[in-house]
Amino acid sequence: MNFFVFEDLEHATKVKIHKKNCRYISNKPTVSTRWYSFIDIDGAESKAKELSNQYKKGWKFAKCCFKQD
Repeated sequence: MNFFVFEDLEHATKVKIHKKNCRYISNKPTVSTRWYSFIDIDGAESKAKELSNQYKKGWKFAKCCFKQD
């Protein structure tokens, strides 16, 4: 498991992809969030796209894990 997809069950934020060593993943999950684990980035992107279509909020790579240009 190298990547995690974050789903906000209250639909407040976009779906986000995090790396496995992210500090946010180690935090205790809440009833309003769900995390999905993936070995590769392709699987994580596919799930993020699927979830974002469901919520119509889009998806992105988490700023805490991926360098933003």
